[in-house]
Amino acid sequence: MGIRCNQRYKVADDILRDNVGDRRRSFDPYADHQIRVSLANSVPFAQPDGQTPAWQIDFIPNSPESLTWDNVFQVRTRLSRDVLNPSFRRWLSDFATWFARRKGLADISDEQIISSLSEYAEDAEINGFTAREFLRDPVFRMFEQHCTNGHLRLREFIRDVITQAVPQPPVIP
Repeated sequence: MGIRCNQRYKVADDILRDNVGDRRRSFDPYADHQIRVSLANSVPFAQPDGQTPAWQIDFIPNSPESLTWDNVFQVRTRLSRDVLNPSFRRWLSDFATWFARRKGLADISDEQIISSLSEYAEDAEINGFTAREFLRDPVFRMFEQHCTNGHLRLREFIRDVITQAVPQPPVIP
């Protein structure tokens, strides 16, 4: 493991033993393990700023090995603090620009928002596990899920993000 994680997060923690000395399961993060992150249970607008979701980070599979890494390296806390919160507004702005280029800005319907969230998430998934961007896909899948399930405030929020983030040409009388 890198020196940063080893010195800052793991410190003297034994990855193979918990606090009481019982053996716990772990995995080699550089081996061929397929662990995904789901944000489906995140709650929109729940952080103090009234816009950012309260992130619920779930590992798929939710295995003892994943829990060991979270316990030792505070993965959920670090992903929320270091990636999701600081990237949230930029990712929304990127989505707004993508939407305007692909869909246009006339008559933005709820159905168009939902289908575009799905399409954008698929595009983000294609980019794969690159740096911190791998969380963009789960963010927009979470949005899609909430919008599909009737979260009207979120749909309006996304509509506003689209229309406000993209400069509109002036109307000439």
